[in-house]
Amino acid sequence: NFVEALSSYVKRYPIEPFYYVFVNNEGCFYEILINDVPAKRYFNDGKMATPINLNNYINKSGKQTLTYRLYPQTKREDGFNMDKLPAWTKIGIELYVRDNADLHNAFDSEKEVLQHTSLTQADGKTFVAAGETYYEYTLSFDAEVPYQGIGWEDSQDLRKMNPDTLLEKTVAAYQYYWHIIDSKDLKTDMNLMFNNYKYQLLSHYQTKEDVNKIYKAAKFVFEEPDFKLEPLQDYKLKLYGHGRIVCLEKQSSEPHLKNHWPIYGLYDNEHFIRYIRLYLHIPQGKTTFEIIR
Repeated sequence: NFVEALSSYVKRYPIEPFYYVFVNNEGCFYEILINDVPAKRYFNDGKMATPINLNNYINKSGKQTLTYRLYPQTKREDGFNMDKLPAWTKIGIELYVRDNADLHNAFDSEKEVLQHTSLTQADGKTFVAAGETYYEYTLSFDAEVPYQGIGWEDSQDLRKMNPDTLLEKTVAAYQYYWHIIDSKDLKTDMNLMFNNYKYQLLSHYQTKEDVNKIYKAAKFVFEEPDFKLEPLQDYKLKLYGHGRIVCLEKQSSEPHLKNHWPIYGLYDNEHFIRYIRLYLHIPQGKTTFEIIR
């Protein structure tokens, strides 16, 4: 009953603000975090032309934060590798909002929310962190949305938990979810992930037609006969959402695996890879993890 149950939460609004950001980078790889939750990791050569959608990381109206983290372009495809951020490093951020309710004229309603260019040294040309192996900067912006998301702001602060206990509980949760996928247990997955799909539906103002697309995408790793999970290994514990969200991330020197989720599999004769994101939190008054996003 997944499609029928999720369709009951479809809700549209007279005005549907949709937030997105374009990133223009030079001489660096980058991560974008919205409200201290990763929204995009880009460790590829060249630049990404498509925008990064932000609504999935905006729980409610009010002040939001956008953080970018810059890394040297190590192991480039062209062989021109850098172990430090060069003097000509630069990143530009352009954040916009448009009204999703009027799809025919959506981009006519587009408004610029903020524009930012990375800082330079006193000469006005050299990147402020030239020669460093890492750089981070945070911006803030205001957003107005008509929905109330399933947030993590009021969840338990996992920084207060014993680190060994937190790691043990997190690894156990990942192992449990890995076995759900490995055993093709679609029903259990649908139950565990339902609130996630519901929030995606609300925050992206999706229709009943979109529910079928969500269901089709959700079933892929369970019904694709060629999909094969890789072993759950080589991971590290990471906290996000100001200590309210925990996950495991893959440890690797390979840029395409750097900071990725350790639950992943190969398909189409191992030509393609599919990562499975798993963020966990413990709501106030509860003692066990729940999946968020």
